[in-house]
Amino acid sequence: MAQAQFGVVSRAQLVECGLSETTIAARVRARRLIRVHRGVYAVGHAALRPEGLRLAVVLACGPGAVLSHQSAAEWWGLRPHHGTRFELTTTGQHGRAVAGARPYHRALDPSERTVREGVPVTTVARTLLDLATVLTAGHVARAVERAEELRLLDLREVEAVVARQPPRARGLRRLRTALADFVPVAEDTRSELERLALELVARARLPRPSANATVEGHCVDLLWRRQRVVVELDSRRHHLNPASFERDRRRDADLAAAGYRVVRFTWRQVVGEPVRVADVLTRMLRTPGARRTRARG
Repeated sequence: MAQAQFGVVSRAQLVECGLSETTIAARVRARRLIRVHRGVYAVGHAALRPEGLRLAVVLACGPGAVLSHQSAAEWWGLRPHHGTRFELTTTGQHGRAVAGARPYHRALDPSERTVREGVPVTTVARTLLDLATVLTAGHVARAVERAEELRLLDLREVEAVVARQPPRARGLRRLRTALADFVPVAEDTRSELERLALELVARARLPRPSANATVEGHCVDLLWRRQRVVVELDSRRHHLNPASFERDRRRDADLAAAGYRVVRFTWRQVVGEPVRVADVLTRMLRTPGARRTRARG
């Protein structure tokens, strides 16, 4: 059992294996069992790997405890956690005080629990919601992006977790904002995104571009031909698959070779960062294009 659990066992597990309290006490005195936390022991030696340290804390917090929040995010590889205590969710109202643990006492749906590499932990979906209650919007967005990169992001699971929360539960708005660029939307996404982008251009009092124009044999979303600036509007539905990714990069290279400057904006940037998008466009449109600069020279 200890070998399967990174060298640690709980007192309850030892009893289940047939050891009496007297035998356990004798092995503790003989240093065959080395106390790590109350009711949790290292077997044979106390040189535990990181997995063993995590599991020892989980076992010490009682049945049903799981790594959660930033500790779970670190275990899933979503972001580093430099805190001095492991964050866990426990099922009890109060739980037991454990050195090195920061417990959150709440009920979790069984579907929000799992085991990763032998350590009980909240699912990625639940972890992202928990992160949204303790981190800034920017950090949550980066964790979502990392989950996508690792192919761990399941939007259906996230939606199920969100649906189980009260409407104004802490973290929901922050998580929805972070997920905005990943949520599949209706088939008219491109036309809607183009409409929003054109409205942004008008509000910023920038020259109106041509929409869906043809340049160097490619159809581009927005074009300022005189300034030789192209804007591509990326929605996840149309740009995440490998074929689209390769096609987009090939088009960008062709346009760059022809002297056009290409910038890409996502749905989340157009909707959530309009001032920044307008500032980028303003600077690009005021700067001469590559071909015009060479001509002047």
